[in-house]
Amino acid sequence: MAFFRTVFSIAGLMNFALAQDAAEVARLIAASQAGSPRLLFQVEGSSIPSIQPSSFSHPEETTTRGGIPNALKKLEAGEAVTLAYLGGSITRADGYRPLSAKWIQERYPKAKVRGVNAGVSGTPTDLGALRVGEQVLAFKPDLVFVEFAVNGGTVEAMEGIVRQIWKRDPSIDIVFVYTIIEAWWKGYAEGVLPKSVVDYDRVAAHYGIPSIHMAREVSELCKSGAVVFKGTEASAAGRIVFSTDGVHPYDRAGARFYAAAIARGFQKLAGVGKPGPHGLAKPLTEDPWEDATMLPPEKAVLSAGWKKVDPSSVPLLAAYKGWFEQIYTAEAPGERIAFRFRGKGFGLFDVGAPEVGQLRITVDGREEKPLNRFGVNCNNRSRGQYAFLPLPDGEHQVILAIDPEIPDKKAILGPNQQADIGAHPEKYDRRAIYLGRILLRGTLLD
Repeated sequence: MAFFRTVFSIAGLMNFALAQDAAEVARLIAASQAGSPRLLFQVEGSSIPSIQPSSFSHPEETTTRGGIPNALKKLEAGEAVTLAYLGGSITRADGYRPLSAKWIQERYPKAKVRGVNAGVSGTPTDLGALRVGEQVLAFKPDLVFVEFAVNGGTVEAMEGIVRQIWKRDPSIDIVFVYTIIEAWWKGYAEGVLPKSVVDYDRVAAHYGIPSIHMAREVSELCKSGAVVFKGTEASAAGRIVFSTDGVHPYDRAGARFYAAAIARGFQKLAGVGKPGPHGLAKPLTEDPWEDATMLPPEKAVLSAGWKKVDPSSVPLLAAYKGWFEQIYTAEAPGERIAFRFRGKGFGLFDVGAPEVGQLRITVDGREEKPLNRFGVNCNNRSRGQYAFLPLPDGEHQVILAIDPEIPDKKAILGPNQQADIGAHPEKYDRRAIYLGRILLRGTLLD
C-alpha cells in the first residue's frame, strides 16, 4: 500500500533544475512561512501600493481561451466582486496577490473588490483540491486565480480543482497563473516551459481556461542583464533584484513583475467570451480529484483525551486561526481518532511544532508505518503541514492513535539545528498532535 505523501511535492521543481539544487528549492519553499493569513483581505481603502504595468509584450504571455466574461461584466457594472487566489507560498505572501487585486480595483473604481488569500506555503495541487471548497468556494468568488507551477502536484488534482469550482457554481471564472524558480528563467527566455506548466496548461486548454505566464517579462530582463533573478541589492550593482532566494519575489519590487503580467492579461481578456455558465467538459484524466474535501475533526469519533481549543488562546497555535477556528489536541499514548468513509484516500491537515509526536495508522485492520508529524521545519517553530494516504476505491475503516514512541528528533533536525533542542530538550520530549482538519477523497460514513 502506498504510504503518505510528504508535505511538499518537488515534482515541479525537478524540471530544468540545472542552476539550483532541487532539494534546496524544496527546503526554501517548505520553510518559507509559518502560520496562516486571514483568508479574507480588503482591497478598497487599503495601503496596498499601486502598480503601473510596463509596455512589455509577448504573444504567449496570456492565452485568453474562453476568457473571464462573468467577472468582467460585474466589474464593469460596478458590482461587488470577490477575487480568490489559490496556491502556495508565492500566493500567500503579500506580493503579486494584493498588488494585482489593487490594480483591478483601480481599473474598475466603481466596483467593490475584496480578496481571498488561499495560499498555503509548501503545498501542491493535491492539498489545493482538498481545501478549495472550504477556503475558496465558501466565499462565493467571482474569479479564482490558481497558482501551483512551482509547488507541483498532480494533474488529476489540478483538474479536480476546476471541476469542483464549476460543479459548485459554473458562473465562476478561473485563470491559471504560472510562477517560476531561478533554474527555469533561461528556459522561459528560450521558449522552453517546465513540465508542471505544460501539464497544467493541458488542463487549462481542455476546459477553456485563460492562463498567464507571469514570468515572461522577468525572464526576458534576466536574459538582457537588466534584472538579477537571485541576489542582493549590494551585489546587483544597481540592477533590479527579483528574488533573494531564487523562489519568492523580493519584497514587492519583484512581485510587481507578476502583478503587471496579470494587469496586461486583464487588458487582453477584455471582450473575450460571452457571460454565462461554463460548460463542464468530460474529464481529461482518468481520476480527477473532484471528490476531495476536508472536514473538522469532530466529524470523526475521538477518544476522551482529545481537547478542542481555540487557536487564538494558545500562543503556539494562534498563528493558525486563519485556517482553523478550532484545533483538536491530545498527547497521551493511545488517544485515538476513528472514522469510516467510502472513497480513495484520507489524510491530515495539522500543525507541526517542537513537541509533536507521531501517529499509529490502522487501515481496514492493517497497521501501517507510523506517521511522524515532526520535521525539519519544526525546529523551535510551528508549521502548517499535511499528509495524505491514497487507497483503493471502496469503504475503509481508519484508526489513528498517538504512538508511545517519540521520533528521533535530533537526527531529523540534523547537525545545524541542534542548538534549541540541546538547550530545551523537555520541549521536544513530547508526543502532542495538533489536528485542524481530516482530509478525504470520498464521503464520510456513520
